[in-house]
Amino acid sequence: MSVSSLEPRRTTLSGDIPALKAQFGERIRELRTAAGKTPLQIARLANMSQSRVSRIEQATSTPTFQEIDWMCEGLSTPPEEHRRLVSMLDEIIESSSTHRERIFGGSAERINEQVEQLERDSKTIDGLEAVVIGGFLQTAEYARCVLLSCGYAPTEAAAGALVRLRRQSILFDGSKQIRIIHSEAALRNRFTSPPAMKVQLQQLISLSSLNNVNVGVVPFESTLSFLPIDGFMLYDSRYARLDTLVGVQATAREGEIAKFGRNFTIAADAALWGDEARAFTSKIMNELPVQSQTPVESDSHAFIDS
Repeated sequence: MSVSSLEPRRTTLSGDIPALKAQFGERIRELRTAAGKTPLQIARLANMSQSRVSRIEQATSTPTFQEIDWMCEGLSTPPEEHRRLVSMLDEIIESSSTHRERIFGGSAERINEQVEQLERDSKTIDGLEAVVIGGFLQTAEYARCVLLSCGYAPTEAAAGALVRLRRQSILFDGSKQIRIIHSEAALRNRFTSPPAMKVQLQQLISLSSLNNVNVGVVPFESTLSFLPIDGFMLYDSRYARLDTLVGVQATAREGEIAKFGRNFTIAADAALWGDEARAFTSKIMNELPVQSQTPVESDSHAFIDS
């Protein structure tokens, strides 16, 4: 029996999260069985652990949107079935008390690896950073200090920073189009010493000269019609990643994607670009004090731009 011949089931258990998860897990198991695959085979095809696949099927764990993509690819799932699975996961998330699940979890290294996979799979990446410089634009020292400020242990922060450096490889992939907008605050916030901040801002200026990378800056005097409290990233207008105080989250809901897209356009219209943005960044860099200052250590567990 082929995967496409399976009659899709409708989710009609709104609000009953355990039942919704059970229905989702059963659907994954049906699709896997119809494809003639074992949990181990799917795990290998989807770059997941066998125990993770089993927990999803047994409804003891909720998959991420990225994991749905991986499993569907491994199962050669038809596009319409893929959309139904995304819709089912949306319903689970919508019924949860927080309205949106944290889909990136674990250590700083693991979170950055998950984001790295999402970046590799996307052709266009648009982002707005309100607090920090974008993750794949960060220097090693800046990244380490940002992760320390998120509450990670030094070893975890170092491992996460290493993956962020690896993520920079996408900047040199000419097939990708990347637009990142920073608020002026993101360029001025000091998560590390002034000398290290100068190195970071100089790197930002340098990377912004790449043909496929556009970096904008929204000055303080610019007026926005929305409040950019949390940063967000848009991937091919299919997913949005949010870096919030309660975790790194994502959504695939069309309404939310459209809202983030509108906010990005508003910020883009208010931003400085190209030589103007580089000159503005250079001005901020030149205003930094010469002497080294130790940044204030934080016990905060805020997840900002992981």
